This record gives sequence, C-alpha cells and structure tokens, in this order.
Amino acid sequence: MKRSDAVRELDDALAAFEAATGAGVCVRTTADTWRDRTGKRLLSFEYMLHTAPFCEAMKSKHMTMCRRWDSDYAFRKASGKSDPFVRTCHAGADEIIIPLEHQGVLVGVVFVGPFRRVASGPKELPHWRRDRLKQHLALSRLLQSYLLDVVERMATRGLHAWGDRQAQIKAYINRHLHDDVSLNDLADHLGLSGSRTSHLVREVCGQSFRDLKEDQRMKLARQLLGSAHATVAWVAQQVGIADANYFSRYFRQRQGVTPSAYRRTAERMDNV
Repeated sequence: MKRSDAVRELDDALAAFEAATGAGVCVRTTADTWRDRTGKRLLSFEYMLHTAPFCEAMKSKHMTMCRRWDSDYAFRKASGKSDPFVRTCHAGADEIIIPLEHQGVLVGVVFVGPFRRVASGPKELPHWRRDRLKQHLALSRLLQSYLLDVVERMATRGLHAWGDRQAQIKAYINRHLHDDVSLNDLADHLGLSGSRTSHLVREVCGQSFRDLKEDQRMKLARQLLGSAHATVAWVAQQVGIADANYFSRYFRQRQGVTPSAYRRTAERMDNV
C-alpha cells in the first residue's frame, strides 16, 4: 500500500465515520506504526487535533488542563482496555474513547465527540440519548477494528523483511516488555529449552537475548516518546520499568539525553 493510498484510505474512512455519527474524530498516536518507512505520517494532520468549536473555545482558556486530560488521563484510562468507553472531560464534555492496542502496546487513542449524555451538560453540545450513544459505540467498535487492521498491515510489511523466526522473537519481546519479559518466558512461548532459545536468538538476531531485549526496549521507548501525548512515567511502564526516575537515568545512559530532551528534539524534527 503506497503512502498516498494509505493516507487517502484513512482519510476516507474517518470522514465516513464522522458523517455517520455527526461527531468529530481525533486520533492521538504513540508509536512509529503510524509512519511509513521514511518517517512520514500516515494520518492527515486534521485528524490529529480536537477541532470542534467547543474544544477550541476550551483550549483558548484552559490549554494546560486540556493537554493533561488528553495526554495523561485518557491514555492511562485506555491502557489495558479492549473496548471503546465514554469519559467526561474537565470541561464537562463527553467523548467516546477508542483504545488501539497492538501486540500488547497501546499505539493510539481515538476521541469521538464531543457530546453530552445528560440534559444538564454544556448546552453547545449535541445531546446523545441512550439509543444514539449505544449506536455510536457500536460504530466505534467497527472503527477500532478497521484501524487495528491498518496497524497490522503496516507492521506486517516490516516483519516480512526480518524473516519469520526473527520476527516471531522480536514481536514476542515487544508484546511483553511491560512485563519485563525473560529468556525463560520466550523459551516457553517457542516451546524450546532455555539454552536452545539463547542459541536461537544469537543465530537469527545476531546478539544475546539481553542485548536484544535492551535494544527493543530502547526502540519502543524512543517511539513512544516521539508522541507528545504520552507521559514519561507511562512510557517507563510500557517498557517494563516501574520507576520513572530510574527510567530517566537508564534512558540517558543509553541515549545520551534525558527522555524529556529526546522528546523535545523529536518534536522539533517532526515539525520540520
């Protein structure tokens, strides 16, 4: 799928969803899955922002609070969830939150709305009664399935270049980094002994399990830090490090800069 075709397909799908629900769609991403091999975005910029008039008005007055709800609260609530759910933001607006989890990693969150579930909510917003909300939650599940299919297609393109066995090993490690995956875990998954698994990793990946795990951990950390919507503490948890302060030292030792400094550099490069 060429990049132009991918962007057009995503744009058409999101536009059709907006037309069907009468609600805006905002997709916040946290991984390089949403970029092509040259680093270009697969999502049009218009679908990466909250552009509803109500949201624009709130951001003009409470930008810090809006960012906190988007980057911290929504992502924390979406982590580990499989189905779309409804949340009420700090300004009283309701939104459907669609978690996008691929191979055990939260690669994005979709916001659908804003609206109000109760008559006493913000009068500027459309009132979604129970039947309408139920219908739009069902449509949100369809959108979730479609977007995860797009993610899988893009990931599969990269996996084919590695070879099946190497891809299987790396994919398993990535899925379980947040659990601090061990060599024995991988051996159980492959149905091999620990010693045979250690030799296999060296054979197909060209490095020890420990080094491969550290490389995959740093790669995922850099990907997640490339998003302004994921906190450093949340990124630390996703790569299997519970202590955010330790993660900052760990990242700086291997990358040469702190996670926050790396993010600022990534944001500048992203805006070039």
